[in-house]
Amino acid sequence: MASPLHQMESQIAAYPAEVLSFLKHGFKVATRISSEDRKLLVAALVKDFRGGKRRLLSEAVNISDLSESEVTQISTVYSVVMGLLNESDASVDDFAVAGRGKIFDLEDEASARAIARDLCDVRGELETSLQTRKISGAVLPSFVELETVLDVRLKFDKGILEAYAPVIVAYLNTDARQHRMWFQMTKGDVESLIRQLSDTLLEIEAAETLMAAK
Repeated sequence: MASPLHQMESQIAAYPAEVLSFLKHGFKVATRISSEDRKLLVAALVKDFRGGKRRLLSEAVNISDLSESEVTQISTVYSVVMGLLNESDASVDDFAVAGRGKIFDLEDEASARAIARDLCDVRGELETSLQTRKISGAVLPSFVELETVLDVRLKFDKGILEAYAPVIVAYLNTDARQHRMWFQMTKGDVESLIRQLSDTLLEIEAAETLMAAK
């Protein structure tokens, strides 16, 4: 049976060149994050997993001085490191040996080790959350994100504005390529959706309370 180090090396060897380059840049961005902010990022990651979020660390821009594109890179870095560590019993040293020169440069190793160490400290919590995530994401396409933009429709008659209507144009994305949708909503639709989702959230919280009491 392959050792955790060899398992990790095999996984990294399968990454495309563009992914390796993306990760290297992400680890360089991570060197700018303080140890205090790293701990906040890990806490946010655990919270996102527990809550079933598909887009991890989406609020990281509020934790550290990062741009949106850098948040995406940091999210990918943390997700990859977490996956590498949780798919085996690899140690921080195993991670450093397997990743050195491949997913991070030598000068960024201290930061890479710190990220791996932080994630190892919450490995148990993440493993439980990963199992829950796998169960909740089984069988059907899963929600990824909902993007919205406000559009104002205008009606003119002989150059005079007769009527207008604000409309929300929305894009619903899932983790299945063939299951994405563009649609539009009125203010009433949005209000109705908010009420429905608020009621659904209360039901979820009630179910969680019941399950926790068992």
